[in-house]
Amino acid sequence: MRVRKWYDPVARQWLAAQFANAGEIHLIVDGTKADFAHQLLMVSMAYHKRAVPIAWMWVKHIREHGTGSKQLALLSYVRTLIPGGAIVILVRDAEFGSAKVLKQLDCWHWFYVPRQKTGMGVGLKGQSDWKPFGSFAQKAGRTAAPVDPRHTTQVCSGCGRIVEKDPHTRVHDCPHCGLNISRDLNAAINILTHGLASLDPVVIES
Repeated sequence: MRVRKWYDPVARQWLAAQFANAGEIHLIVDGTKADFAHQLLMVSMAYHKRAVPIAWMWVKHIREHGTGSKQLALLSYVRTLIPGGAIVILVRDAEFGSAKVLKQLDCWHWFYVPRQKTGMGVGLKGQSDWKPFGSFAQKAGRTAAPVDPRHTTQVCSGCGRIVEKDPHTRVHDCPHCGLNISRDLNAAINILTHGLASLDPVVIES
């Protein structure tokens, strides 16, 4: 069955509706490991603390071999569904951080937020000292809204209740509201929601 053929107009309608109501498109990209050799790549639209699937792709994932080309292909397809002139805000996993993907997102003028702990040390080429990831600002004209990542995997993005899980549990299954999605996707929705609701974003002037 060619899913995209019949799902395409539905996804277009959802994206057009969000653009008409919010003036921008909020997307979440997530990669979920299915087994030792396969991964599900998914692009969803953030809507009322929910993730509405827009497009997905099963890929063979072999350790030490990146899936950057497949990620770019999926994002390129999603771009064809988005209304012209729409502002796009994308929350991505760290694994969607290949140079090829990030360069293309810049070319499309998409805003993107990596899911990464702010305290993680980052080393710059030619410099011996390490700096916390949270100390880096985005490019001029972009808005940086720091979000505390703690508990974002435990809080249900659907109802806000705590759903405790150990590090090995990869699925968020809320017994309170019935939300069942990837653990990472649940955290990404929470981070996007907190970031957009920030009252004091830091704007870097050109």
